[in-house]
Amino acid sequence: MKDIKEHQSDKRVYNTFFNTHTVAGIIISIGVFVIFLAGAFALFQKEINNWEVNSQRSKINLKDVDYDRILAEVAKKGYQMYARDFRIQLGENRGTHLGIRAGIPSNMISKDSLGQLTTSDSLIYAEATAQINYVVDIQSYELMKPNEYGKAGQIGWILTQLHYFRQIPVVGIYLAGILSILLLFALVSGVVIHWKKIVSNFFTFRLKSSIKNLWTDGHVALGVLGLPYQFMYAATGTIFGLTILALPIIYLVFGDVNKGAAIILPRNENYELIGEADQVHSINTHVQEFLGNLPSQDVKGFQMTVKSYGDQNAHLNLTSNIDTKLNFAGFAQSEFRLDDGELVYEKRLEESSFRTSSLSYFIGLHFGNFGGLFVQIIYFIMAILTCFVIISGVMIWLVARDKKAYATKARFNRNVGAIYLGACLGLYPAIALLFVIAKVLPLEMEIRYQLINAVFFGFWLAFTIYAFFIKSSYKINKHALLIAGGLGLLIPVLNGLQSGLWLWKSWDGGYEDSFIVDVFWLVSGAVTLYIGLRLKPQTEPVKANRKKRTYTNVAAKPLHAINPTPRTQ
Repeated sequence: MKDIKEHQSDKRVYNTFFNTHTVAGIIISIGVFVIFLAGAFALFQKEINNWEVNSQRSKINLKDVDYDRILAEVAKKGYQMYARDFRIQLGENRGTHLGIRAGIPSNMISKDSLGQLTTSDSLIYAEATAQINYVVDIQSYELMKPNEYGKAGQIGWILTQLHYFRQIPVVGIYLAGILSILLLFALVSGVVIHWKKIVSNFFTFRLKSSIKNLWTDGHVALGVLGLPYQFMYAATGTIFGLTILALPIIYLVFGDVNKGAAIILPRNENYELIGEADQVHSINTHVQEFLGNLPSQDVKGFQMTVKSYGDQNAHLNLTSNIDTKLNFAGFAQSEFRLDDGELVYEKRLEESSFRTSSLSYFIGLHFGNFGGLFVQIIYFIMAILTCFVIISGVMIWLVARDKKAYATKARFNRNVGAIYLGACLGLYPAIALLFVIAKVLPLEMEIRYQLINAVFFGFWLAFTIYAFFIKSSYKINKHALLIAGGLGLLIPVLNGLQSGLWLWKSWDGGYEDSFIVDVFWLVSGAVTLYIGLRLKPQTEPVKANRKKRTYTNVAAKPLHAINPTPRTQ
């Protein structure tokens, strides 16, 4: 009796985890599929951006940049410079450009006082105290608005934004974080479900079995293979997407929010205004001194902040992430008081530990920026395998409901399956079309960014609607593959016609990124098109008829004749 109760308890726990895994997987399926597929391409944002404008790879020598001149160029625009906090940083994919930003001056008069000014004066004042956001070309020191600079590198930016759901205002990044949490639930519950047979199921692949078994075997095998990668992405995605959870997590780990933030985050002090300085202090010397003390000049990230610019209490904060073999995610930081040039704070790279660099570790793991092109390719492959795991999980659910027992909900299930497949599978040809449009529309077009967005999201929506009406998983899959494959083969041809950088010229000419992107689409387009042409409708294998034992006049037969080998107790 005890064994029966334990068996029932184990079965109840199993069913709970199974239902949790299924429900969580279905709820998050489309969103997580988009996150992984868009993220796979976003890994190559720098290469894609350079391919779009056919530019060569270039690195900024940060020591040679005239940072005083950058601030002087901003002042020429008529902005009020005093009391602002200026931030100049090297982005991941800026090429020969730096970004400069500044918020509203801390000594800005109240908005109510603007009514006492004349209309023209209030407009001038509003423009002079507005937020500052420019991209600086360090070769010409020209200031460009981000949307103007966006003529170079729009499609890489679109896919990166889609990875975070940034196209959804305000709540998009939080939605991505919530999906990451649900993905963690799905992963943990999936491991619990398959734990006892996880090794044997990993090596099981029944090619001649039923459709449901094919999907199940693929789901389990690739799910186990990519489990560490998926868990890492779900955990780090939760951290980045739900920053609102950062404070309670820091409190739980360190017991004090301020103490914990001081340990894991770079120094970020605020300073009170004393009074306007007699002269603006130079920052070039301090930057060169800071960079000169770094053990490596292969800088992955660089940021400088001028606190309380133009004030007697102005400070310069410099932070840099360095790519070294001995330090996976460490950072160095120095802070100078500009009035007398005194070094008031310093953190050297060798002082880095897991506690002080934990945030940098998470960033490095999530973006795969620690191993060059090889790690990017591995991340890309694992992301594509994860997309298959997601697709197969939902297909298991759909195939399992293609039975007479679910006949009353057959129409609903077909509609759900069609929308799901259309939204997921339609993203791949939409991305291929995005690359095609980037080569068709000239870079000088004013509304180029708007048109690219409209075509990309318009096609994606149209394919989803098309899938809803045809409701055939075979046709949805086949048509998505054929469109993506055909467009993929067209992409390197369009690039060659537009720029003259054919495959045999781009590599020799130093355009590595153009070569990489063209080769990718040539290979993936050919493989995708081949699979699409070879794809056939899947049918259930015919099962051999089994002879059924029938008993006539069962009631007249003795019990031992019906069950000649009774069960022993």
